Amino acid sequence: PDPLIETKVNHVDMEKEQIAIYLGGNLPGSANEDAVAISVATTILSNRLYLNLREKQGLAYSTGAGAALDKDFGWFYTYISTGSDNYQTALDGLLLQTDKLRLDGPTPDEVASAKNQLLGSRMRARLSSTNQAYYLGVYEYLGRDLGYESEFLTNLAAVDAAAVRRAASKYFRTDAYVLATAGKKP
Repeated sequence: PDPLIETKVNHVDMEKEQIAIYLGGNLPGSANEDAVAISVATTILSNRLYLNLREKQGLAYSTGAGAALDKDFGWFYTYISTGSDNYQTALDGLLLQTDKLRLDGPTPDEVASAKNQLLGSRMRARLSSTNQAYYLGVYEYLGRDLGYESEFLTNLAAVDAAAVRRAASKYFRTDAYVLATAGKKP
C-alpha cells in the first residue's frame, strides 16, 4: 500500500445505537528489524486501551489493538465498539493512548508484561502438532527458515522500552491514518 499522507475516513451507517471504530495504518513487512518491537508495542497499546477506555471510562465491552505483518507490508489497528453518544470520546481515547505510547514510551513493567503475554500466547498456540505444522507453513510463506522460532524468542528477549518507543513513534501515526466506522454516527 502507498504510505498514508493524510487521514482516510470511511463510514457505513447502520440503524444501531452503537458504533464500531477501527483506526490504524501501515507497517513494514515481517522481516523488518522493528517487527518484534512492533509486536510488543501493539500488546502494550492494547493493554492500555483495555485499562483506560474499558475499565476506567467504561466506554466499551471490547477494545484493543493488533498488528499483522505480511511479507512486504503490514498494518496496525486499534478498535473499540461503543454507544454512538460516546463516539468522539472513544475516538479521542484511541488517539490519546496511541500518542502517549508514541511520545512517552512504555514503562519497564509494561514491556516485561507484554513480552510475557507474547511468549505465553505463542507457546500455547504451538502446543498441538497441527498448529506447529500451520506455523511452519506460515514461516515458509514468509521466507523464514526452520530456526525462526528460536530467533524470534532471542529478539523478543532483547526488546526494551527504548525499542518499543522507537517503533511506536515511527509507525503508530496519529496525524495520518485510516479510520473505518460502522453504526450510528452522532
